[in-house]
Amino acid sequence: MYKKKIIYIMLVVFICVALILSFSLAGCKKTVPVETTAVEATTAETTAETTAAETTAAEPVELVFWMPVAQDDPHIALFKEIDTHMKEKYNISVKFEGQSMDAWSELLTTAGMSQTGPDLLFNWSGQAAAIDAGKKNLYQPLNDILPAGMYEQISGWGGATDTDGKIYAVPYDLAFAGLAFNKSLFDKAGIDYSSYPKLWYWDEFIDVCKKLKDAGINPIGFANKEGYYGEWWIANTIPSYFDSNDEMAKYFQSETMNSQPMLDDLEKYKILYDKGYLLKEGLTLDHTNNTQQEFQSEKVAMQFTEGMYYKTYVTSLGTDKVGVAFWPYFSNEGKLAKNMNGIYNHVIGITPWSKHQEQALIVLQELIATEWGADKISEILGFTPSYKGWKPKVAEENAWTSYVKSVMGLLSEGEAGSYAYDTWSSEFASSIYKFNGMFLSGDMTAAEFAKDLDAARGIE
Repeated sequence: MYKKKIIYIMLVVFICVALILSFSLAGCKKTVPVETTAVEATTAETTAETTAAETTAAEPVELVFWMPVAQDDPHIALFKEIDTHMKEKYNISVKFEGQSMDAWSELLTTAGMSQTGPDLLFNWSGQAAAIDAGKKNLYQPLNDILPAGMYEQISGWGGATDTDGKIYAVPYDLAFAGLAFNKSLFDKAGIDYSSYPKLWYWDEFIDVCKKLKDAGINPIGFANKEGYYGEWWIANTIPSYFDSNDEMAKYFQSETMNSQPMLDDLEKYKILYDKGYLLKEGLTLDHTNNTQQEFQSEKVAMQFTEGMYYKTYVTSLGTDKVGVAFWPYFSNEGKLAKNMNGIYNHVIGITPWSKHQEQALIVLQELIATEWGADKISEILGFTPSYKGWKPKVAEENAWTSYVKSVMGLLSEGEAGSYAYDTWSSEFASSIYKFNGMFLSGDMTAAEFAKDLDAARGIE
């Protein structure tokens, strides 16, 4: 019994000593500095990155983007690519919500009043729309929150910058206005287009329209229910009367429109409609669902074009059938008519009510100021990206690339072209939308139309 007791006491003592040594060694490990090897450091960094990724993955962010589109608009495909790219790289999804052009204005008005809606918002550029939308609190001014260096990497900032310096949205393209034409229909009418693109003045343009009409062909597509075609025709033809952008801007912004050159421009616009050169039923057709379809169905010989439209036309009809010419100039009197072409941007901004403005900025930067974004814009939309560092990956020669080269050549030789969309007021554009259908149908005269434009701008 006594021996057992001794053995038991010794066992307890042994266990206690072992425990004391164990705790002591553990304490030593915490206090003794140990040099971390490169492998251990790398492992630690990888673990930290993995942990950060897991944290990000647990809290994905979804952004909503609005723009007015037709059912087959290539922007839909572009934003599928953006969504995939942003999910993989930043765990940010971008949900594309295409809206009806018919209800676009009312939708924006409601969003501005209620301060609810998307995180990212498309708009037309220039004072006519983007700046007006910014003043109505649809866009968050970006001056103080743009990523460092992004401003300097983009062409076309004037289109969305207010006179007080506020940047409401960023451009993702440089759009060149032109007219696509159907070579087969031109051949049928006996029209020689071998020298296109070239500067195309009123006398030659009206002769082309007459030949097409005499051959039983509708010359020009027209879908003007909302008034956008009136904006295109007046904005992109008026500059040819002026000698400089400054002179043109002064006329648009502070001088009476009930004068030349506006009255001459309106008269020629009306001639196109009265003679049936603009598709007659176009006054009741909406832009979104008819612009591309009129040309692709070969219902008309010519249609408004830019990169996106041209790409759609070529995809539908083939490069052998689709050509492109400069937007026609109603005058060859002004110096701008010798070296200009309608140029503008499409822009995207961030709404002031978005709860994810930091993530929305990342989307803008990836789309607008990186090689990846520029490549996608060119590949899917056919646009010339506004990103200055971009170089085309494939030098495919077709009518559109030749046209763009011709535009760029004219710009480099002249006064950098005409940025008509940067010169007018939103009131001017809104009045065109409202009244140009009445003017074309004969319910008001050119002088009355011009006076309404004056009244909208507060000019007597």
